[in-house]
Amino acid sequence: MLRKTLNTLLSNETYGECLRQRLHTRPGFSIYRAFKALDKNRNGFIGIEDIKDLLNENGFYACQKELLSLMGRLDKNQDGRVSYNEFVEELRPKILDKNF
Repeated sequence: MLRKTLNTLLSNETYGECLRQRLHTRPGFSIYRAFKALDKNRNGFIGIEDIKDLLNENGFYACQKELLSLMGRLDKNQDGRVSYNEFVEELRPKILDKNF
């Protein structure tokens, strides 16, 4: 069971990194503009409701537990909101190699 869990985690991280790479190389993509689009009330932070709205607008309906899990990943300092720096840290590729 431990091996299966570790394999799943590794697969998810690998897939996430592939997505980061694709975003990074996509013409016209801007992390700053993406953050601003999510920061609906223009307070400089993304909250759980902003994430919920984004998911709903794209046909994904997460339960509160899933939203809290996602916030936990994005909100590095656990202050209940995602700053621009935290957002960049999560979306920027960890390995700057197009052949990842």
